[in-house]
Amino acid sequence: MYFEGLNRLIEVSQQINDNRVLFSFQFRTNTLKCLFCADERVLIIAIQNQGKGAFFYFTEMGETNGFLPYDLYYLLLNYKEKESPSIFWKALSNRVDENTNWRSPQDKEILELIGLARTNDKRVYQGDKPYFKGIQRRVIKHVSNENLDKTERYFGNDIRKFCSNNEISTTWSSEPTDKALFFTNRIEMTAYLNQELNK
Repeated sequence: MYFEGLNRLIEVSQQINDNRVLFSFQFRTNTLKCLFCADERVLIIAIQNQGKGAFFYFTEMGETNGFLPYDLYYLLLNYKEKESPSIFWKALSNRVDENTNWRSPQDKEILELIGLARTNDKRVYQGDKPYFKGIQRRVIKHVSNENLDKTERYFGNDIRKFCSNNEISTTWSSEPTDKALFFTNRIEMTAYLNQELNK
């Protein structure tokens, strides 16, 4: 699915001179808090008063799978009428075009937002563990596609390929970690991966 608001978010990142862009978004009865990381093309969306949310990765062409975890879907859309997630994404794109309330976030705000991006949807790999913890090498077994999918949602496709090629599995925590913000800094994440790889 194509997300029309991607280029606008990248422009805002350049305007505020920060890879990280924080903004709010009202969709029907829910207030959502969003964080966009331009270098990685990663977006966090969370419903503030519900403690539910998710990470999304966009290709350079603005494509994303548009998949909403079921508990997030039920809060945002009318499941009885089988509303398409595209309704939400279209509204978000329109809001991005109209919004003027952008700002750079503090690290504390990002950690709080990550904590909101939890889901009980079993289709999401370790959805109750939103904080990046570290990596481990897979000597015998290959890295699972589910793990690689989650890695991509946080760090983008380049890091996914790196992990896949080097049999690296990412690990996750339900509580904040000292590496939880690595997804906002590609240089820091790449340095960490290379350091662990060369041990």
